[in-house]
Amino acid sequence: MDSFRNLMSGLGTAKDKTVADQHVFVPRSLVECRAAYRGNWIARKVVDIVPFDMLREWRAWQATPKEVETLEAAEKALGVQGKLLDGLKRARLEGGAAILIGDGGDATAELLLNRLAQGGIKWLHVFGREEIVPEEPILDPDSPWFGEPRAWTLNSRRDGAVRIHPSRVIRLVGAPILDTVSAQAEQGWGDSVLQALFAALDQATSSPAYLAAMLPEAKQDIISVPGLSGYLKTAASTAELTKRFQYAAQMKSMFGMLLLEGDGKSPTGETFQQKQLSFDGLADVVKLMLMIASAAADIPATRLLSQSPTGMNATGDSDTRNYYDRCAAGQKVELTPAIARLDEVLIWNALGHRPAAAWYDWRPLYQPTQREKADTFKTLADGVKVLADAGLAPLEVLGRGAKGMVIETGLFPGIEAAYTKHGNAPLTDVPVDQVDQYDPYGNPAEGYTGTDGAGNVVPFPGRAALGDATPRTLYVSRKLKNGDDVLAWARAQGFADLMPAGELHVTIAYSRTPIDWMKVGQTWNGEELKVSAGGPRLVERFGEAVVLLFASDELRWRHQEIREAGASWDHPEYQPHVTFTWNAGDVDLAEVEPYNGPLLFGPELFEPVDEDWRAGLDDAARVDPDQDGDDDLSDPLDEEDEDEIAAVTEDELVALFGEEYRAAAEEDRRMRDAFPDLVVFLDARRRPHHGGGASRRPFDESQVRRVGGRFAPKGGAGERPAARPPRQTVGARHLEEHNVGGEHGIVVNSARVRKYRGHATVESFVAAHPKGRAHAMRVLAADHKAGRIGFAGTPTPAVASEAPPAREQGAKPAARQPAAQKRAAPEDPIAALERALAAPPPAATATPKPAVVHKAVQPVAHAPRPAAGHHEAAPTPREDRVLAAVREATRESGSMSPLVGLQNVRNRLPDLSRAEIDEAFSQLQSKGLVNMMGLGDPKHPAVRRGEGTDFGGGRRDEIALTMAGTEHLRSKAKKG
Repeated sequence: MDSFRNLMSGLGTAKDKTVADQHVFVPRSLVECRAAYRGNWIARKVVDIVPFDMLREWRAWQATPKEVETLEAAEKALGVQGKLLDGLKRARLEGGAAILIGDGGDATAELLLNRLAQGGIKWLHVFGREEIVPEEPILDPDSPWFGEPRAWTLNSRRDGAVRIHPSRVIRLVGAPILDTVSAQAEQGWGDSVLQALFAALDQATSSPAYLAAMLPEAKQDIISVPGLSGYLKTAASTAELTKRFQYAAQMKSMFGMLLLEGDGKSPTGETFQQKQLSFDGLADVVKLMLMIASAAADIPATRLLSQSPTGMNATGDSDTRNYYDRCAAGQKVELTPAIARLDEVLIWNALGHRPAAAWYDWRPLYQPTQREKADTFKTLADGVKVLADAGLAPLEVLGRGAKGMVIETGLFPGIEAAYTKHGNAPLTDVPVDQVDQYDPYGNPAEGYTGTDGAGNVVPFPGRAALGDATPRTLYVSRKLKNGDDVLAWARAQGFADLMPAGELHVTIAYSRTPIDWMKVGQTWNGEELKVSAGGPRLVERFGEAVVLLFASDELRWRHQEIREAGASWDHPEYQPHVTFTWNAGDVDLAEVEPYNGPLLFGPELFEPVDEDWRAGLDDAARVDPDQDGDDDLSDPLDEEDEDEIAAVTEDELVALFGEEYRAAAEEDRRMRDAFPDLVVFLDARRRPHHGGGASRRPFDESQVRRVGGRFAPKGGAGERPAARPPRQTVGARHLEEHNVGGEHGIVVNSARVRKYRGHATVESFVAAHPKGRAHAMRVLAADHKAGRIGFAGTPTPAVASEAPPAREQGAKPAARQPAAQKRAAPEDPIAALERALAAPPPAATATPKPAVVHKAVQPVAHAPRPAAGHHEAAPTPREDRVLAAVREATRESGSMSPLVGLQNVRNRLPDLSRAEIDEAFSQLQSKGLVNMMGLGDPKHPAVRRGEGTDFGGGRRDEIALTMAGTEHLRSKAKKG
């Protein structure tokens, strides 16, 4: 019984002082816990570290690739990882927190997953235990909500108390309370994790403070003065004594000496001595207190205190692995069940259904390096080879084991699919009777001569001898797949002369020394390499280049691997970087904020070294992207170049579009004269931007460069020649050879040309251009002449009665045959309107449609119908109100387009129902007073963005006044 009581030593008896020890629970208030979190660095780290480590690698969904992509996008949109991290921190600090799921519906109703629409979850919010209060729990064992509160109450200052169904709340508990009575008293919440750690935290925090308080007392000077009490009897003698030692202290400070009376030995003289405190062992006490706090928090000192491992050959690896194993167990045992309801809601929200095969794994917290993975694989592969050489296992069995090993390591992306496709079929076409006659290197096996019965050598089909490849120089790189993101960042930082997105890359090796490429081998990282967001990033200048520096162990190891294969490198060290411009301009690199987003690189590309690589940088995109003599990569090709447009001659326009151009030019002129306030014709000095909206900045002629381009030169790569010889581009030759009609498609040859977005055909662009049809044709001809665009479709051949005459050398190309010979010319719109107004109703005829007409979208303000009241019924008063609302919306829109939204017009007529307004729309269109564009048109921009539906008066359908509609409103205004 020595373990309980010992009469000789007094252990466990009344003499033992420890028998009076007892544990008493002292609850700490939330106020104290929050104060400790905000003011004590150890308490903050105890609360924050574990949730952060549990969630930092996040999780990997297992489903089809499309489903995985959708689930990850839904998680990102709702911020699930960040919300969960916030909730876990608050739960550990306060003892509990809750995540509220919002779908915009009734909060008191149950959230039914099978009725949840795809994308139905609008938000996730995190609340502390004092902000959201549970009601009494449901104790019916048959209820699916057993143990859950009947409802939650959210205290809102604006709306008061709001009741919420438990299906919409995810409860997170801090340190669980196992005592049922105490747990019920806490309404199902737990304790703060700091509750049990306060004693250890106080000791760990106070011990360094006590040690710091001893430092001022570390050294003390002591002077013995005989008869000191006599000097202190009177104030005068006390002042003299004080003044004397003040002088003595000054002399010690200034001259390093101290004058005392006496010889320093006799009792009648003054003596001086110093005493110092010893700090031996105090540092160990402080470390012990910190280690106790680390153990109490269940976080290793290397993680909690950022302390290096101590001891001989200590690495701290075992402590780290144990801690990560503890976090992984918490993910599976505690966190996954707690958020199970949230996961189900997320799946239904993202996919609209619940696939049975959708699940996830928590990613490993301890990540071995690529070298560790490679070493492990090599060790396993050597073991397989030993077993095979010793014949200790059948080759088929070893093959299946090696297959599983290769797949499980994850070092070979896509190999599992390749195994599935190949199956267990033999890797070569070797006849069965020859398989055992050759060794793995293609040599005849022992006892086999390698010849047939006639003595002829029998080749082994699947074992061709391999020799070393011819050594050559080597350049290894990976293209940046998300280059547009980096270029968008660069533009936001003020850089203008940027590399094309397709040229952005990271260099892995650049060996002028020839090596055998086959010895380099393939990378372990597969076809894609992702550098996660964050980490060290810098923007620096490498010679003329401006580069983005980033860190990547994978790229460094791959570079070193290639170096070990014999490759050379011209620099003292390797630093991964991406060159994004060769001209920093006026940008101060010290003020640039580096790009911190993810970098996604494609597969490795092996090429011989090109010593003249600078000359091969995509001349079309780098030297002269728009072929106007300007080497500025930032040319806004979505804007119109007045110089290029003015350089297109009328003969070239007629050659390209036929007499349709002359008819369009005359029509535009007459419409400007007849309708000066028509919204489709705006100030020509304002440049339209067809990416959406119009520029409010007037055109500044001083910014136009007078020779060879649009803007003043900004400098670039190389010197610009003094004179640029004229040249005939491919587009100019096309002007001589093709007739282009409205049904032809527009083929954009450069992704930087954006003005034709949403216009798949010539007529679509021409009809919607805010400066008129003739100007739009000039824009098309200028871009076609520069080679930026082409035209797709079968051209309408010209009908010629005889062969065209031969052209003399140096003469201008003859104009094409008039459009009347190949298509009917459009009737002049103004003449048609005047004729329709003057003719009696029975003799009125409809104006023929123009030759260039897009079959899905009617041209705006072109080929007007006769005015209402002559051969069609006049608009009703309701239709007049709707027509006036269209004009009002058009004038107030400030847009260069005559189209306005139907919903915009409906909002201006609140006293009319939607059915009444839509009926008026239909009648006005049938009478030729408005044109309506529906999103069912596949060429409409909204449809191309995936937002379109069939035309039915939707919120995004559009409407525009025709010329007849404008004239009708004018007539009514004149009549008063």
